Amino acid sequence: MGRLRRRQGWLLALPALAMLTYLTVPFLVLLGGAGRADAAAFTGAATRDALIVSLVAASIATLLDGALGIPLGLWLATTTSRLRHLVTAAVILPLAVPPVVGGLELILLLGRSSPVGRGLDALGISPVDSLAGTILAQMFVAAPFVVITARAAFRGVDPAAVDAARSLGCGPLALFTRVQAPLARGGLAAGLVLGWIRCLGEFGATAVLAYHPYTLPTQTFINLSGEGLRAAIPPGIIAAAVGALAGALALWLESRGSRPQPPAPAAEPVSYTH
Repeated sequence: MGRLRRRQGWLLALPALAMLTYLTVPFLVLLGGAGRADAAAFTGAATRDALIVSLVAASIATLLDGALGIPLGLWLATTTSRLRHLVTAAVILPLAVPPVVGGLELILLLGRSSPVGRGLDALGISPVDSLAGTILAQMFVAAPFVVITARAAFRGVDPAAVDAARSLGCGPLALFTRVQAPLARGGLAAGLVLGWIRCLGEFGATAVLAYHPYTLPTQTFINLSGEGLRAAIPPGIIAAAVGALAGALALWLESRGSRPQPPAPAAEPVSYTH
């Protein structure tokens, strides 16, 4: 029996090791390519500007996704409506289409030839070839990560804490701010970081809707197609390094969120008016 278990363990470990190798070796190869890269491209104005655009756009897009997506995740976690299946399908729809197709959808909706786009253009806020377009494209592709992770985080909240808060007179807003969000904070934070990472790495939808200003992925592509590998490696390494650091933060937040949470602060005899 012990020999059979060891054999089974190896049969599972080998494909797992192959998967891990396939995921990590390309990253190591990219880092190893720093020696053959154009050193000036690491600190050049184009790379610096692309980094700033990426950080700003990803941060704003993630904040907007959180403000809009976390309440949707809460609804999906707590509702018994049959509509939840249709809404969940709508949430994951951006994951079902290539990012370039997502950008095509957005430009059909927001481009200058559409009614919405003409209205925005008249107001001087057209998203085409602008930072606003980059933010909107990143919001679109990253929203599923925020919403679905929020749904899982809220599902992990102890129902007894929610019931206790309701019995003490907590309304929906107080229940969210005092009980549900604090207890789900680890998962919510991890979801936001994952969404931010997705925003940082977005290229397809951004390139279609807002090619300018360049983000790090766009700058990497421009350098690769124009000057070759030596110029493309530096922005690629910077993008990968920033994403890896954010990924480590997401794992740390997830590990903290999986620990037992203290009781909700809803036990205080506070009265709420409706």
